[in-house]
Amino acid sequence: MQFVEAFAESMPFEDGRFDVAYCLVTLHHVHDDSAVLSEMKRVTKPGGGVIVLEDGYSTRIGRVALCLNDILHNFFKPEPSFDFGFRNYQEWLNIFERNGLKLESSEEFKVHHGIMTQYQFCLRPMN
Repeated sequence: MQFVEAFAESMPFEDGRFDVAYCLVTLHHVHDDSAVLSEMKRVTKPGGGVIVLEDGYSTRIGRVALCLNDILHNFFKPEPSFDFGFRNYQEWLNIFERNGLKLESSEEFKVHHGIMTQYQFCLRPMN
């Protein structure tokens, strides 16, 4: 197995390299989520899938808790990102649809004592 460090907006892989592209709690930190989703689609084989696990919220207190959690977890990193690109379930779906990804299935997980939410989206590129 080989690990490669790269920018999500420009991955050094040929088109259709992977059966599945997986993004773990990252999109809310990037400035251009469309570029990341485009790259994920590009490196996925025809018929392959895109899986996104992302933070979200369903209440106002959940959104505040997400922001505070993000500050605490990222404040001491060398290059912290505080974009606060948190979205609710429907906002994530809108982003995926705008970027040519169709929802196949999703799951919701309550985290941090049920205050915050994570969503797992299983998506397929629209052709």
